[in-house]
Amino acid sequence: MSVNFSDNYFALFDLPPAMSVDREQLDSRYKALQRELHPDRFVNASDSERRWSMQATSLVNQARQTLLDPLARAIYLLSLSGIDIDAETDTRMSGDFLMTQMTLRESLEDARASANPFEEFDGLRRTVHEMSKEIETAFETAFEAGNLAEARDRAREWQFLYKLKAEVDEVESELDEY
Repeated sequence: MSVNFSDNYFALFDLPPAMSVDREQLDSRYKALQRELHPDRFVNASDSERRWSMQATSLVNQARQTLLDPLARAIYLLSLSGIDIDAETDTRMSGDFLMTQMTLRESLEDARASANPFEEFDGLRRTVHEMSKEIETAFETAFEAGNLAEARDRAREWQFLYKLKAEVDEVESELDEY
């Protein structure tokens, strides 16, 4: 068992590249790689071998985190197909989703100004969670069907919702400090 730096994250854990991940396989392979790469095994090794061990451990940890997070996994799957959803040149969004974005942003501002903002934040967070689950399913369906343009669009919407949830948490935390 060894780490090949040219492997994709799925290959590193002997998993097929897909949205659904065998968590048991991922965890089992992760533990095996951690045992193999543990610094104690490289105490008497050369500097280059210790450096390789640290780089391999870092790669394994990064790969695991990516595969555990559904949005990160979706973005990574697209990158394996040559699609970079963060490219500055690709800012297309459907008109419907742009309207949804505006509505959600207005809801955040309304919640902030509300007499009971924390209840409003909870409702907005639930809405964002439900929308995210729907988009995750739509992404998986499109990706498995080979419709990469559709999968890219769903991933970009999902990414917006992820950022909006973080913004809700941040605004709530700011208000909580007062």
